[in-house]
Amino acid sequence: MRTALPLSIIVGAAFIGLGLYLGLRAGSPGPPHTAVAPRAAAAVERPVDDLAALTSEPASADLGVVEANAAVEQARDRWRTACWDGAARATRKAGRYIAVLAFDAGGTLVVSGIDEIRDASDPVIAQCLRQNLGALRIPAPGRPVRVEVPFALP
Repeated sequence: MRTALPLSIIVGAAFIGLGLYLGLRAGSPGPPHTAVAPRAAAAVERPVDDLAALTSEPASADLGVVEANAAVEQARDRWRTACWDGAARATRKAGRYIAVLAFDAGGTLVVSGIDEIRDASDPVIAQCLRQNLGALRIPAPGRPVRVEVPFALP
């Protein structure tokens, strides 16, 4: 006497496979994962007429942000000397970059990076900038601060 168990296993597996296939086909892929933290609502509603509006939070939102912007401005001379003056004159080109920085509550730099603006930056200079970011520090803001500061070299 034969049992219906093997046939029921095959039919059940076919239904499960069909359900998975149709369910996965109907779903749309989500947005790609990014490492950038979401911006405040005020930053999203601002007009995008200039690069600063796209990349930094309002200066009045946090005193630590103002100090981080000032730290980048002070570091630009050092970066210009190390990266622009140190680059081969024949191959270097002026560029625009974004310093992506995060400071802890004590003002110590904990995350740093340089974003390049597509078709408006020099990859060799950007790599040099990444190697020279570590010395930034701000007065203790009392809470973590994340900022994106646009700047240009030379």
